[in-house]
Order: sequence, then structure tokens, then C-alpha cells
Amino acid sequence: MSESVIEARNIVRTFSQRGSNTSFNAVNNVSLQSKRGEIVGLVGESGSGKTTFGRVLVNLIPPNAGTVYFHGEKIIDSKTNLKKNLRRSFSMIFQDPYESLNPVKRVYDILAFPPRVHGIKERKQLDEMVVSALEEVKLTPAADFVDKYPLQISGGQRQRVAIARSIILRPEFLVADEATSMLDASLKLGMINLLLEIIKKHEMTTLLITHDLAVAAMMCNRLLVMYKGAIVETGPSAEIVNNPKHPYSKALVAAIPTLGRKLSLPELVGESGEMNVGCKYYPRCPARFDRCAKEMPRDFPVGESLVKCFLYGSGSEDTKFEGTGS
Repeated sequence: MSESVIEARNIVRTFSQRGSNTSFNAVNNVSLQSKRGEIVGLVGESGSGKTTFGRVLVNLIPPNAGTVYFHGEKIIDSKTNLKKNLRRSFSMIFQDPYESLNPVKRVYDILAFPPRVHGIKERKQLDEMVVSALEEVKLTPAADFVDKYPLQISGGQRQRVAIARSIILRPEFLVADEATSMLDASLKLGMINLLLEIIKKHEMTTLLITHDLAVAAMMCNRLLVMYKGAIVETGPSAEIVNNPKHPYSKALVAAIPTLGRKLSLPELVGESGEMNVGCKYYPRCPARFDRCAKEMPRDFPVGESLVKCFLYGSGSEDTKFEGTGS
């Protein structure tokens, strides 16, 4: 494998709970390694810690522990912020264009803001960059959009403006946070193809955050499945979608809607509760061992995947089985 563009090692991000002295790990010992042009998908249900991890990688929030490397150089940890000269190499597409675009700014000013922050002041150069970004996201002719406000354009066009803003400085690393989730089904495929075209053209290393496994399977080289702040399975996209190993991955895949097929979700035997020790998925898992409640499983290699589950651990067949099986 060629040199990694982005590498995160053992990232932890903790938040305090309002009204109490307790805290919880939104991101718990998560690592990532990705090379130039690769699209890695981070999938899981809402509240699993996906967006928090993405924000740590672009230094919008600091980690409590762990380190982020860029081309092998340490750039972020609990005491180190991303230097300004490197910030233009990092960007993020936010989930909601209705909230992330300033409603009192014209499209021109929204797109020109990142270059201005990085010292590009000359009007001709700014004009060229803004027009180029709008043309890349297929908002043409650009002259029809530069003087409009976000409220004067459609939701799909707003999302394209948000994408244009994120790529105007040609970042090397892009976090796309639910970049298609706010769109109608009729617009989603076009946006997926647009993102793939831009990522491929500029060879951007990309972390795609989504709860939609179907979108992740279409766009990503590899998938990381996240549950309650921890990665429970990682592997090639096709492998995870077609042959998921972890019980949680199986539940996500089973929930993908397909025309003509009645949804039949794997049984979840309990409520989503917090585990201070042991496997985080234990309260909901239909296949459980005694040790799952006491010990966090390590990553076990299964084919091309790594699975954090005692179902695949050596000696697991000798452990008392509590659940219904899988």
C-alpha cells in the first residue's frame, strides 16, 4: 500500500452529560488509515459517533486522546491543533445545507470565504475560483447563482453549493457527512455520481459518513461499521454488504429496503443500553456469550474483514451460549 494520506490512531472523544458528573465516550479508541483517492465509508445508526469522529479528523473538535497524522506527520492530538497552512488541505461537507449556509450571504460570498481566509484577496482570482467551483457541481451558468441567497435556490442546489464550498480549495482530505441524506430519492443518485466524479478527478481521500449502507456500498472502497463509538467490523464494501459478520452489521444490511422484499430484521433481544464493561452491543445482540458482558472482544480476522465479536474468537465455542443464535 502506498503512503497513507490520513491516519488516525486510537481516537477518543468524551462528552460530559448535562446535569450530572458522568461522561461518555462518543468515540472510543477508533483508528483509520486511508491512501490517496480512497473512499472509506463510516456507517452506523444515528448517535453512534460518526460525525464526532469526522469532526475530530478535520480539527473542528479536539480529541481527548489519540493522534491524527497527515502524510506521516503528526498534526492533531489533545494538545495540538491543525496549523493554518495545512487547514486548506482539509474540508467537510456538512449534513444540513439549510443550517450550514449563512442565509444572509450571497452564494458568491459563501464560496469566496474559504479562499479569503487563506489570503486570496484579488477579485479576478476569486471570481475564477467561484465560477470554477460552481461549474464543477453543475450549477451553470454560474452567473445565475452567484448573486442569489440560499433561500432563493432549491434544496438540491443548496447541497451543491455546500459541496462547491468544500472543494473550492482542492483539499486532499474530505469528510462528507451524510451528503445525500437531505435529498429526495430522485436527486440522490445524481448527487452520488457528482461526488464520485469530483473525488476521482482530484484524487481526494474521503471519509463518507452515512447511515445508508446502500449509498456506502455504491461509493466506498472500504467500510467501517460503528456502534456506540466503537468500530465493530471493517472490510471491503462488497464483503460487508453481501456477507456481514458482526450481528450489528447483519442488522444494518437486513434493514436496507428492497422492492418486492418484506423486511425481516434480526431479533434485537434487549434495549440499547450502556455497557461499562464488555461488548457495547451485548444488550441488543441475539447471539451472546457469558464473556461478552465482562470482556470487550478484540478484532478477529474473518476472511478479508476484521470483526470485533467473540463469535469468531478462538475458544468461543467452549463458552456458555445465552442467546438465540445467529
